[in-house]
Amino acid sequence: VTNLSSTDGKEVILYANWTDSTVKFPTPTRTGYDFSGWYNEAGQKVEETTVISEDITIHAQWTINSYKVTYNFAENGGRSATKTEDMVNYHAEIDLTPTATKDGWVFVGWNTDRNATTAMTSLTMQTRDVTLYAIYNKTLTANFYSGLDKATSESKSITIWNKETSGKVTTPTTYAPVWDFA
Repeated sequence: VTNLSSTDGKEVILYANWTDSTVKFPTPTRTGYDFSGWYNEAGQKVEETTVISEDITIHAQWTINSYKVTYNFAENGGRSATKTEDMVNYHAEIDLTPTATKDGWVFVGWNTDRNATTAMTSLTMQTRDVTLYAIYNKTLTANFYSGLDKATSESKSITIWNKETSGKVTTPTTYAPVWDFA
């Protein structure tokens, strides 16, 4: 029917004839997941071209995303690590137990900040790749002596981190000199 007003005042009756039909499904989004499709209660995938002839309940099915973790042991001068890469699912805990080595230094742990001086104790995977940096420290000690035969001594220590090559210590107060008069 293209023009219902052309009936010259006569009554027009329209009948609906329902037949099997298709439905346009929305494409939902969910942080950290890819949409896999719509599925019926029997676990069968329901496509937009699927003929629906009765009431149906469908649900969205999701596939969790994985992201890359890079364990960067070299940025701060390290030589090796027990793990260099990993794939971690969204919202899962990232493994912070791998260790790294740097000759003459102590491995502190991993951090997302290459200049950090502390290790992270936990980290949950978000929606992007992550680089973890090995954090190292080293204690330098200065020994101060005074008196005959170095009779009096005092030590001062400082901790340096990652790429540092030196540090400053406070010189202890001067010891009273020992004079020997004959």
